[in-house]
Amino acid sequence: MHRSINLSRDAYVVSCVSNGHRVDLGVTETYGAAVVRAELHAEKLRAEYGALTTVTCDDGFHACYSGGHHTTYRVFLVGGGMDDSLA
Repeated sequence: MHRSINLSRDAYVVSCVSNGHRVDLGVTETYGAAVVRAELHAEKLRAEYGALTTVTCDDGFHACYSGGHHTTYRVFLVGGGMDDSLA
């Protein structure tokens, strides 16, 4: 499935790496919304992996679960801001 991103606005890609596999969690228009999306995903895994502790890093956070599982969440700016009508 091909997704198109409108790069005339800010777009943040949210993904995580868990058990060596990258998982795409989607695209948001704000950094804050992207972080919330990642936090909600991490919270859903708590039922399976135990109590959750997070450690913030430059471009996201690392989720550590009491059962020993670890997941890294990343947020990347992939577009935005330029108004072509001003050129």
